[in-house]
Amino acid sequence: MAEKATIEGRLKTFTSNKKGHSISWPFPDTHPHLSPMAMAMAGWYHRPSASSPDNVACFVCGKNLDGWQAGDQGWAEHVGHSAQCPLVGLYKLESRLKTFSNMWPHKTPTPEQMASAGFFHYPKQKGDDTVYCFQCGCCLDGWEPNDDPLYFLFFIC
Repeated sequence: MAEKATIEGRLKTFTSNKKGHSISWPFPDTHPHLSPMAMAMAGWYHRPSASSPDNVACFVCGKNLDGWQAGDQGWAEHVGHSAQCPLVGLYKLESRLKTFSNMWPHKTPTPEQMASAGFFHYPKQKGDDTVYCFQCGCCLDGWEPNDDPLYFLFFIC
């Protein structure tokens, strides 16, 4: 299960199974809130079966969901069906703010600005300023002092 703790590990489950055979997630990238990246960012990994080709499970709480429809959103469904999941805690401002702790490498934009705009910090190494939008899974880095996180939220995500 450790491989599913990473976004990359969860992403792989949307394209191949444990035996390396190619599989297909029924929602292509044309459905942005159900894209493999958006689903992986919401904590889901693809766990299909013959009777449920769109089944996903949360790598943290183990909740399984299927029956996805084009208007659904991975995060919203996770919150609605598994509110006690620790990963769902990122939905809360104070939880996102904690992800910046002492690792955020910039004075501006501030951790408060970033978390208020809906981003959480997911550094891979010291000095990394990679953030993700908790709603859509959009990944951004390379922040500069005059960048406005709200601009990126509204015009990029």
